[in-house]
Amino acid sequence: MEILVLIVDDSPDDRESYVRMLKKVEGTVYRYIEAGEGAKALELIAGRHPDCVLLDYSLPGANGINVLKQIRELEAFLPVIMFTGQGNEAVAVQAIKEGAQDYLVKSDVTPDLLNRTIASAIDHVDMERSLKEHQGHIRRQAEELKFINEELETFTYIASHDMRSPLVSLKGFSCELTRSVGAVVSRFERLLPSLPEEDRAIVQKEICECMPKALHYIAGAADRLDRLSASILKLARVGRREIIFEPVDTREMVTQCLAALAHQIEKTHTTVNIGDMPTVIADRAFLEQIFGNLLDNALKYLDPARPGRLQVKGIHDDSQTEFIVTDNGRGIAEEDQHKVFEIFRRGGDVENIPGEGMGMPYVRAIVRRHHGNIWLESKPGEGTTFHFTIANNTT
Repeated sequence: MEILVLIVDDSPDDRESYVRMLKKVEGTVYRYIEAGEGAKALELIAGRHPDCVLLDYSLPGANGINVLKQIRELEAFLPVIMFTGQGNEAVAVQAIKEGAQDYLVKSDVTPDLLNRTIASAIDHVDMERSLKEHQGHIRRQAEELKFINEELETFTYIASHDMRSPLVSLKGFSCELTRSVGAVVSRFERLLPSLPEEDRAIVQKEICECMPKALHYIAGAADRLDRLSASILKLARVGRREIIFEPVDTREMVTQCLAALAHQIEKTHTTVNIGDMPTVIADRAFLEQIFGNLLDNALKYLDPARPGRLQVKGIHDDSQTEFIVTDNGRGIAEEDQHKVFEIFRRGGDVENIPGEGMGMPYVRAIVRRHHGNIWLESKPGEGTTFHFTIANNTT
């Protein structure tokens, strides 16, 4: 291993002393260049790019701290070791603060100490450089991801918004066509007895049966597509809407959400328990939508074979608040649980339960905007528990 060291000291004897020490080191080949004052040192750094600098604090015309500042402007990641004739804690602190990797008193220096200090300084700077590069890489990736997400949000918003215009036309003309076909069918029904038997059967099947059925399917598909596009538009708006943080009494909010679900609670004979519910700083409208979705789902997926049980509580700590919504419903099989938060996917056997598979992705998007997380625990036949967190420090 070969290391180029720049020795900056106005004393030729001291420079020679460092050279002799470096020559005694085994296992590492030290080459060296020398400078007696700061300007020459900066010139050598720019031209020779040494691996390490041994910098004396006392130099002609300027102290080593000023030279150190100039070195840092020239080379951000160049190991520098500051030397003084006497131990001075204030100088040591200032040197480290200005970017020196270490500080040594000349009278204490030995070949072994000098070798270890140079190696440590180089390793320290290498780690700093790697960390800086890694941070830069992460920052660039974060910026790229932010740009991609913004582009995706914009595309989703525009696509779902623009898709609704032709849907409105499709639904309108479908209804118009249904009325027209109804009028035609009523006329043909009066004319059917006068038609030959073979023609009568064709007209009966195609005009009176197939056309109304086909229009019914078209209208149903258009309605479903309209609901899906509205859900996508709603999800896209989560990332675009400004969040308004304010104190929210979550006990009062959950009580209001449950009041809106009173009919379902009574119908399913559900017992509701509200535990500790802290006041949090959150977007009131968004938080209400989170609780509304979770409570509505809990009631929607209860097991009709037994009375329902629903529990809501919150746990507040220094960094975040966790809310827990537990039911004794049908439960979700482990292999289906990942589907719950995916767009247009639903967990478990839910064919007879209305929904588009957009509620939980919407909830997750809101939770993320509160710097939180959401997850679930579930067992088929026993019930499901949803956990979600929001950060206490939202600034």
